[in-house]
Amino acid sequence: MDDPTPIATTVEACGQDHARYRWHLTDADGVSVRVAPEAYDTAEDAEVAGQAALEAFGSASNLRTS
Repeated sequence: MDDPTPIATTVEACGQDHARYRWHLTDADGVSVRVAPEAYDTAEDAEVAGQAALEAFGSASNLRTS
């Protein structure tokens, strides 16, 4: 069984003109398991927000397994 636990953040351009960015939390197989609910103006902003989401998800996962 695959483990859907996110371990990394990827950023992709989105929108018709690909001028905005969304983060994706990806699992060990590179499958997107969570996507940003909003788009960001820069890839850097999306990366920072994605890292924060990854850290928050890890904290929540650690609470469930404790």
